[in-house]
Amino acid sequence: MLRDFIRTERARRRHLTTPFGSYLDGYLSHRQTQGLSVRSVANNLKWVTAFGEYVAEKGIAVHDVGECVVEAFVQHYRTHSRRVGSARRSSEGSAALIDALRGSLRSLLVYLRGVGAVPPLAAKTSVPHQEVLVEYLAFLRAHRGFAELTLNQHQRWAGAFLESVASRCPAVKLSALSCADAEAVVLAIGASLGRRSRQIMTTTVEAFIRFLRGAGHVPRSCVPFLPRIKTYALSSLPSVIPWSDVERALDGIERNTSMGKRDAALMTLVATYGLRAAEVVNLRLDDLDWRGGVIHVRQTKTRRVLDLPLLTPVRDALVTYLRSGRPSTSERRVFVKCHAPRGPISRAVLYGVVRKTLNGAGITAAHYGPHALRHARASSLMRTGRSLKVIGDLLGHRVPEATMLYCKVAVEDLRAVALELPEASS
Repeated sequence: MLRDFIRTERARRRHLTTPFGSYLDGYLSHRQTQGLSVRSVANNLKWVTAFGEYVAEKGIAVHDVGECVVEAFVQHYRTHSRRVGSARRSSEGSAALIDALRGSLRSLLVYLRGVGAVPPLAAKTSVPHQEVLVEYLAFLRAHRGFAELTLNQHQRWAGAFLESVASRCPAVKLSALSCADAEAVVLAIGASLGRRSRQIMTTTVEAFIRFLRGAGHVPRSCVPFLPRIKTYALSSLPSVIPWSDVERALDGIERNTSMGKRDAALMTLVATYGLRAAEVVNLRLDDLDWRGGVIHVRQTKTRRVLDLPLLTPVRDALVTYLRSGRPSTSERRVFVKCHAPRGPISRAVLYGVVRKTLNGAGITAAHYGPHALRHARASSLMRTGRSLKVIGDLLGHRVPEATMLYCKVAVEDLRAVALELPEASS
């Protein structure tokens, strides 16, 4: 692999004599499989060799290389003279150059950790009573069957609660925690949070304290009165984008590029079926039954497989993307990144596509995520006279109550059944 970039034996010897010389072929092949261009891989090779020479000069073993060594080299690279180039007019190097250098060396660390040359990242500093938190998460995983995203949320707020208890009540042991202490800690955590975050935090911490009581980690008398934000079912209207605006946004997508074809397939899929973000991100090629005309959606909330008809607009958008827009990759998930490093898209990418498409069409909305399109699809079906059963089946709702929220946007239907106001008698 190194011979593809360095042709002379003398130059190859310089690259191979650094501490990273024996890993260069594997690293360069790894970067090419991630979709980097030949020029980008060549730049990576140059920086890795310069980094290797710096490591050798400082007497650092490969096993001891980590983020601190990388950052020290980046600062060294900025302040020492180098060859003159268009991207290096600044004495300390351009910001883009330094960011590319840092990113290249971080990718080297990832590769070295993958092959065992560098030890894995040290675990994050444990919170106080870490063993209690680990026990709680194991309980939620085994007995509640929570998804990883939900577990991460419980870990965040339960960890914050334990840290705050240790800092605000250092003289109080967990086994002697009082109601007043727990209430003061929750109030302190929620002081800087918004309404929705405070509501989630309070509910999560309440569940955590209930577990602590049952497991005997806190006194049975520790039943704090936590401040709750009162909410009522169906008390608010869903944030709905008019369906005509959604159609206009879909028509405005530029479909001549690979990214445009991917974005068109993403937006058509989300807008047609009202899928959740994780359901789109995790969609696999095996879930597309072309002969049967069915798309199998793995629902994140209910953990069931929802079979939906593969409608013509969705089928055409997917076929166009898969044939002429999707990069060549062994990845089985349908939607992948258009830029290096290659890999499946994340939820953040999907949110970015939705926001870019809606903003490009000049649409103003309270929220710009996939759920805005989910609300728009359900509301459009409601306005065209579809039943709650049909809408609920499309959205994957298990109970009719989950779909009733969209009845509130059928304003004309509500006017038809409104009761007359009685006349006031004098």
